[in-house]
Amino acid sequence: MLITIKNNNVSATIDTMGAQLISLKDNKNTEYIWQRNPDIWKNCSPILFPIVGNCRNNKTIINGCAYEIPKHGPCKTTEFHMKAIRFSDRLLSLSISPYCTLHSAKSNSGSDT
Repeated sequence: MLITIKNNNVSATIDTMGAQLISLKDNKNTEYIWQRNPDIWKNCSPILFPIVGNCRNNKTIINGCAYEIPKHGPCKTTEFHMKAIRFSDRLLSLSISPYCTLHSAKSNSGSDT
């Protein structure tokens, strides 16, 4: 699912699969994020958490226990869910579970939408 948040200066579109920021445009419609092209690279801004790269044998050991962990961590293949969109005087926040909160600063020139 795609979620778009915006104010008078910027709009951001987030794909809930991996919580990827897939579009960031200014008020002149200039795009700042790589627009996915599966022939070159199908992602644009994946969340690589808690690791970048891979662990030896795709496992990590924490406190003596071995845990399987995929390359770049599980976030990029996790379907996130919108929890809340909050507006305040200076901030627009989008919270999506399980891990992520995105913020957009309020424009000084008018109200946010």
